[in-house]
Amino acid sequence: MRIAILGNGRSGSSMLGMILGSHPLIKDVGEAYNLFPKFITKAKRDLIKKEGLCGVCGRQCKEWGVNSFNLDGIIVDTSKIVSWFKRVEDKNTKYIRLTRSVYDRLGSFKHKKGRITKEIVINWVKYEQQISNYLSKKQHFTVKYEELCQKKGLHEICGFIGVTGSDSMWNFWETLHHPVRGNSLTNLLVRLKHGLVTFDELKHKEIYFMNTIGFNVKYVDRTKHLDSSDLKLIGKYGGKVMNKEIGYC
Repeated sequence: MRIAILGNGRSGSSMLGMILGSHPLIKDVGEAYNLFPKFITKAKRDLIKKEGLCGVCGRQCKEWGVNSFNLDGIIVDTSKIVSWFKRVEDKNTKYIRLTRSVYDRLGSFKHKKGRITKEIVINWVKYEQQISNYLSKKQHFTVKYEELCQKKGLHEICGFIGVTGSDSMWNFWETLHHPVRGNSLTNLLVRLKHGLVTFDELKHKEIYFMNTIGFNVKYVDRTKHLDSSDLKLIGKYGGKVMNKEIGYC
């Protein structure tokens, strides 16, 4: 069975993948679309060829060698890409939609990139609509990122998937898999957990991440990074409507 997690960028899909992957019956494979060259850029293909698929061990990884991988059992796929899930969908796929306020996510984007533009807002809203259209005719479970950070909804997610034992899954760092190359901070947690890097070897950004969030599930409100012009821009190009559609009034 494949657990397909769909959410726009910065929605917490990698975090949810790690949480679900901590269950003894479930494996977090990360962004599985990276296994197929058609769905990745040439630059990423070259990087995978050089460093391996897991993004943690490099080519030495016994589990995710360049030409060997296993997707048997219950897997969590955090690819997020609708076109990818259309390719691999079957009757054994369970869909989870992870939502987060459009304003909160774009605030997070601005915090990292320094600004947001008309094109960024339009593309963000367009992809959110694409997810809505894709899941409209499929049975799926929806959970808000903020609720997940408040340790809500996991029991219901497990019920939807058909497994029990959600309480211990909040300590997801005790069972971290080697996900397919994707979220760099996810890979950092795995490297730390398995002793492949020490805290003293981390970069400034990584140290900040570990000191503020680390192995914990924590919500940080990013809407504070938006000014009045940003709010106007988001509202003008559909962000306000989409925010309401995904459950944020």
